[in-house]
This record gives sequence, structure tokens and C-alpha cells, in this order.
Amino acid sequence: MGFEFLNTIMLGGLAGLSVPVLIHLISRWKAPRHDFPTIRFLEQVKTEASRMQKLRHLLLLILRLLIITFIVLAFARPFLAKKGGKWTTGSQKVNVIILDNSYSMGYMNNFQKAKEEAVKIINNLAVTDKVALISCSDKIVTEGVLAEKFKFNMKSIDNIKLSYRTTDFEQAVKKAEEILFETPASQKIIYLITDNQAYGWAKYDFSQNLSPGIEMKIIKVSKDNADNSAVIGAEQEGEGYRYSINKIKAKIFNIGGSDKNLNVSLDLDGNKLNQNISVKANQVKNADFTVFAKLESAHEGFISISDEGLSADNKYYFATTPIAALPLLIIYKDVKDRLYVEKALTPLGIKNLFNTKFATEGAASTELLEKYKAVLILNLPKINDALLTKLKTYVKQGGGVFISMGSNVNILDYNSKAMNEIMPASFSSVEGDLLKKTYGIGMVPQNLDSNILLNMIDPKYADWANIKIYKYIKIKEKQELGEIVLSYENGDPAVLEKKLGDGTIILFTSGTDGVWNNFVLTPLFLPFIHQSIYSLCKFADKNTQLNVGDVVAAGVKIAGPDNKEAAPGSEYEVPGIYKSTGKDGKIEKLAVNVNTKEGALVFSEAKEIESKLNNKLNEFSEVKGNYLFWSKKEQEEQHQWWWYCILAAIIFATIEMFVANYKVYE
Repeated sequence: MGFEFLNTIMLGGLAGLSVPVLIHLISRWKAPRHDFPTIRFLEQVKTEASRMQKLRHLLLLILRLLIITFIVLAFARPFLAKKGGKWTTGSQKVNVIILDNSYSMGYMNNFQKAKEEAVKIINNLAVTDKVALISCSDKIVTEGVLAEKFKFNMKSIDNIKLSYRTTDFEQAVKKAEEILFETPASQKIIYLITDNQAYGWAKYDFSQNLSPGIEMKIIKVSKDNADNSAVIGAEQEGEGYRYSINKIKAKIFNIGGSDKNLNVSLDLDGNKLNQNISVKANQVKNADFTVFAKLESAHEGFISISDEGLSADNKYYFATTPIAALPLLIIYKDVKDRLYVEKALTPLGIKNLFNTKFATEGAASTELLEKYKAVLILNLPKINDALLTKLKTYVKQGGGVFISMGSNVNILDYNSKAMNEIMPASFSSVEGDLLKKTYGIGMVPQNLDSNILLNMIDPKYADWANIKIYKYIKIKEKQELGEIVLSYENGDPAVLEKKLGDGTIILFTSGTDGVWNNFVLTPLFLPFIHQSIYSLCKFADKNTQLNVGDVVAAGVKIAGPDNKEAAPGSEYEVPGIYKSTGKDGKIEKLAVNVNTKEGALVFSEAKEIESKLNNKLNEFSEVKGNYLFWSKKEQEEQHQWWWYCILAAIIFATIEMFVANYKVYE
């Protein structure tokens, strides 16, 4: 460390030190002449006065020189500089090697080539050059800390393993810049050893160039004519709704430039099926497997293909969660009101999806509602006070209530003050005419994020427009409504959802008895009833399909394919079937797969990427000078030495004023 100056040109002001010296020499003091009546002590006085004046003038000269010196130093802005700074004028180079270990690097022997290139770069460095090593996927790890060549741990290259992750170059480049920015060197280089997967540059912000003076060199280890095939999904089809799987469709993507014949294998609970398919270049084809698996128990399996190019995406895992019977209470007036709902709850006669109890209004008043996951009220003329009080408490504590209208409903009773708290809306009138059934109106999904509409918004499978609503109860205008999930084609609300306390109420403004509409006869009625119940029970389809890199949820114990426990908050690193154990001891299975976008094997041109990142390099000399200046300025502002210089100049000026005005003799 040593003193440096921000404005060195101001040190030229030190030439001003010659001014007081010249003045001192020119204006030498001469003793004044006095007439005395006697000359007895004249010689003695002259000698003493001369000595005192010389000392006084010498002190004034020193003080004036100090004043000028400190004023000049204040303008020159001194600071205590750190040794070296961010840039040096020596020949030392600092290098950061980014080694891509995303799973696309597993194509052929690209990953081994990348390691060999890293070794070659380090071997070619000068003895005093420094190097650091980073592994790069969508997770960045510093594998080898910055060190001089002979101190660098070469084993860190061998220790890098191929991951199952995708590529994200932006994070790696930023990390490399951080290392280089704080390290003094005459040359700073980032070596990116990669297949230069286009997916890895997709999120990169090229408007932000590399920091000035940092150069990027891309070493591409892949060939442009690579091809690959991947299993990108597995769709399950079943009978009824959530009862059984009878078909699994494996989605196979041929990413290569030529047609392929592939062997596709299904493993379901250890039972294996195989078939051969032909897939055209850059096309997706389904391989259909006929199976039978009841959803009352859990299932797991995987689809695999025989493609040899890139193995990481040759296998796709899947898992199902068993459906537990949900306890329901259905309150009705007439048997016909519950008929279609009952059939929807027991598809194909299967009675283990729901544990249902049916009760009339009077009997329901004595029921303990807390025993049930949801309560369905179907075409009830009114809700008596005892039942209404129970319903309010039940919903506020987390229960769910489904209310459907119909010909039995008394609008005035449902609009009563007592009902306002629980109803999602108030009614105005009955709309429609049963004698004009050919003129029924369809339904339109509104809140596509609602659990009620889960899997029911795809036009290929959900034809809401062909539903015919002949009669419904119109909602009053200009009132605060619950969330509108479905509306009629004329814009009137059809299904509304309201939160009350910790629970939910769903209102269907038409009926479920088959009189006011044909909805109960369409394929959409069954999933609508099921999803409404699941939504009320706070039961949504659990995401059993995850990707490598997703975060392990809190509150559960996760055991991986190798039976090692994954800590909550960590990330899934390996594809496969994981076991999730909840606080209640219940075990569920999760399928973790690679993100197949990484397997596209579309590569960017290295020179093109380098030119985008390095376009400020030619301005390095000017920028480096600016960096040096701003680095010095930053240090100078931290110390603020110029204030001390000004203070010293003021102190010496005060002393000089006192000495200059002091007279040795009158």
C-alpha cells in the first residue's frame, strides 16, 4: 500500500513553493536607523534584533511553504492505494473455465472431450497465471477456487459429474465475471467449454455485455449434425372418472433429421410391454399400451426407448396416487333430485370413490356435519334455521357446501337475511321456458384457474357450448358476487364460488335433476361433480410429476431411488421414483424426470455468441483507463484525505498570521 493521487496534474502547483522562497530572498530584513543620545548599548541591541528577525522570517517561510504544499495536495486528492488495484500492467492472466455439465453434454463423448479441453487450457498457462473452475448447468458450482497454475487442484476437473439438469449460461457467466472483476490482472479470460446448446442461451440478456476488459472464448465440443430421440410424456386414460387406467400413451419425440425405428418399452408395477414404432424426423408419435390398473392403489412405472444418442431422456417415469373414499352428506327433497348425482359419484357401479350418506332436510338437521368432507344441497325448497346455523359453523371451520337450484326452490327464502352470509349471490327471477327446450343456452368457462374446471377446458374434450340450459335462476345485478367459474352464453352467472371463513360454498344456478337442463346427460357432468367436491374438500390433483431441479417440499420425508433422504428445500438431482412420507405416515410416490427441452440438441454458433458478448473488447484501453480512474476515485472517496490537507493548511495559515503580525521591537 502507498499514497497515490487522483488528480496528479494538480501536483504541478508545487512549483508555487518557489514564490515564498524568492520573496524571502528579495526582501531581506534591514535594521532601522535610530538617533540615540548615547551609543553605549547600540552594538548589543543590533546583534540581538538581527538574530530574532532571522528566526522569525525562517519560520514564516516554512509556514508559507507548508500552506502551499497542503493546498496543492488537497486539490491533487491523495489516497492510500491498495496494492495492484483491479488492473495491473504486468503479464499475469486470470482465467475462469466454465465446464458445461448439463445432461445434453452426455451426447456421445462430448463431456469427456470437454474435460480434456479444460486440462489443455490449464497446461498452456504460464506459471504465474491464475485459474478457477466452474461447473455449469442450471446450477452453478465453483469446483476449483482461483489459484496459480501450479497450486490449482487438477483433480477438480475429474470430480465434475454429468448432471441431469438443463443449461443456463447466464448464471455461469455472471459468476465468472464476479471472480474476474475483483482480481488484478493484465488479461482476463472466460473459457466456456460446452456443446453450446441453444436452450442455454434462450434466457441470456445479450443487451448486457461482458464487463470491460473481460474476454469470452467458447470452445465448442459438439458437432452440428447431432440427433436424438426422447420420451417426453405419458398420458393415462381410464374408465369412469379416476377409477382405473386402461391405456397409457407414451409420447416419443424424434428430434433428429431422419426417420427412426424405435423400440418402446412400458414397465408398469414391474410388468413389461414392448412395441416397435416408426417416427418421422422432427415429429412426435404416440405408442399406445393397453393396461388395467385400479386407482384405488398406487402405481408406478416408466417408458423407455432404445435410442443410443443421449441416454438421459430415454426414460420417462410416472406415478399415481391412490384415491381414498371421501365422506359426503347429500341433502335432498325428492329422490329424483339426487338420482344423477348419485350415478356420477358411482361411475360403472364403483362405490369406493365416495362414502355417501343421503338425508332429507329434517334428518340432516340432526347430523354432525364435521364428519363429512362436503355437504351437497340439491333442489331444497328452503334451508331451515337449525340446519343453516350448523352449515355456517361448518363452512367457517373449513367445510365445503355445494348448492344446486331447481323447481322446488323458493327464491324469497334463499334471499332472506339469514341466508345472505352463506349464499354467493341473491336471486332475482327464474329464467327460461321448459316448453322451448330446443332454444336452451350453453355454458362458458370463466375462471380457468379454478379447481372446478381442472381438465375440463380443452375444447377437444370439453364441449360446454353443446350443453343446453332450459331454465335457471337469474342472479340480481349490482351486487357483490362470489367468483364466477362458469356463465351462460348470455353472460348470466351459472356457477359461483364463495369463501367463508376457512371453507367454501359453490352455487349452481340450474338443477341437477335433468329437468332444467341436459347437463346431467353429458360427459362433462361427472367430472364437474367430482371436481366440485374435490375443490370443496381442498383436494386438488397432486403434482406427482416433477422435474430435476424442482424444490423438495417441506413437511414431508422424501426418499430417492437410492433410498437416500432428500432434505426439504433441497432440489431433486436424479430422475426416478421418489417416496414421500407425510406427517400422518402416509406414503405417496412422486415421479421426477429430466426437462426434455435440453435434449433438442440445437447448437448455437460459437463465433456469433462470442461477438455478441465481446463487442466492447476493442474499447478496452479507453475503458481500462476509466476503470483505473474510477477505482482510484472510489478509494479516494473512502479515505477523504483532502479534508485533512485543507485543515492542515488552515492551521498553518493561522499560525503564519500570528507570527507575521508579531513585532520583535516597537
